[in-house]
Amino acid sequence: MARYKSKLGLLCVLLVLGYFAQTAVAIEVDTFGNSQCYIGLQLPSGGVEPIRMTGASTMEVLFSGVEGKTGDHDGDGRDDVDSRMRVFSFAGVSPTLGPVHMRLSGITQSLGVMEETANATPGILDVPPFTATGTCESFFDVFVEIEIPGGVLHNGTGMYLADVITYKPPGPGEMYHNFSPVPLLDTGGNPTGFSLVTVEYKPSPPTEVDVFDYSECQLQLNMAEYGTQTVQMTGNSTVLVFFEGLVDGSAQDDDGDGRDEVQTELAEWTLTGNNPSLGEVQLLLNSYYAPTLGEMEELANNTAGVLDVAPFTASGMVDSFFDVYLKVMVGGQVYHNIYPLRIFERISHKPPEPGNIWESMGGVQLYDTGGNPTRYYVDAAAYEANAVPPICGDAEHPYPVGDLNLDCKVDFKDFAIFALHWLECTAPECD
Repeated sequence: MARYKSKLGLLCVLLVLGYFAQTAVAIEVDTFGNSQCYIGLQLPSGGVEPIRMTGASTMEVLFSGVEGKTGDHDGDGRDDVDSRMRVFSFAGVSPTLGPVHMRLSGITQSLGVMEETANATPGILDVPPFTATGTCESFFDVFVEIEIPGGVLHNGTGMYLADVITYKPPGPGEMYHNFSPVPLLDTGGNPTGFSLVTVEYKPSPPTEVDVFDYSECQLQLNMAEYGTQTVQMTGNSTVLVFFEGLVDGSAQDDDGDGRDEVQTELAEWTLTGNNPSLGEVQLLLNSYYAPTLGEMEELANNTAGVLDVAPFTASGMVDSFFDVYLKVMVGGQVYHNIYPLRIFERISHKPPEPGNIWESMGGVQLYDTGGNPTRYYVDAAAYEANAVPPICGDAEHPYPVGDLNLDCKVDFKDFAIFALHWLECTAPECD
């Protein structure tokens, strides 16, 4: 009898395992490292703050067995598949509130569905790459926490983000929309007067990443005990440019001034220099506090829908700026600015060429790690993204006398060359 029960238990286990094997879920994870989100945040006063944000997002799609395989779960004649938003992390700056951070709720999941618009291939989600053609209606009910100076807000009802996508995962140019106002609550669930009136989410906007291995920055620090000190700094930097169509160079006139523009982000600023009074000084971005966002706007709209600057057009210029949130590390202390340091340059090529220098438009006060104002200021900054690194033997670094191998040093290598050619003669009488 005991042996019979043992066999029966083993059979039940095998049946359960067989069931789950036949109904296994293939989870496709789509991670987007450079996502964009635009929100219209309505204030208790009734005004609406337009806030452009950058960040990262991740979607999961739960197929049946293999990617693309699914079924018609709601009986409407079209195959569909469950999805969920796993990462939705963005940061931006409100014109009046300051830094704004948005992330997924830690309590309520952000679930969704992808459903084909026509069932040409039963059992398969009819959208590339699973089929040659097709489109898919995709939506998520997103629950977020929005951190603003002074508190954390959240939505009690789902923020409905939807789009008709032409590829899975959503490709460049795909944008999810929500145009229904979503009231925001405080941590106690009480109305706050804040609401999201508009949300536009681009999982994977066309992004050009410009990495500069050698950048220069001249920083003027006003230190109470040392006066104004100039620090020459070198390092590397990275700039992201978010285009607004399917190809690099695509742009739109979002602010209605008759000129196309694109959003930019200074994503990395790692610079180091030395000063006789201050010692080593390091300059980084304070991305945890706020992203360093900017814009490129053409001077004249000669080609609608395209940023009029080389190489996207034959000629043209753009005004470029960044609102920099920085960390200054000096004397074993870390300081940062609360109000942005705007730097500006007019360029004729994208990416910028050597000689293009972004200069600050005014200075900013520095604060300590506790958020307390100090007597220190950044009076000015001049940033050359694509600087030319110094070269041994140039006008500023001439070869020293005796540098036989032209490495700007006189050492035993030069002595070895000298010894190798000792007593050699090239005069005619030596022939």
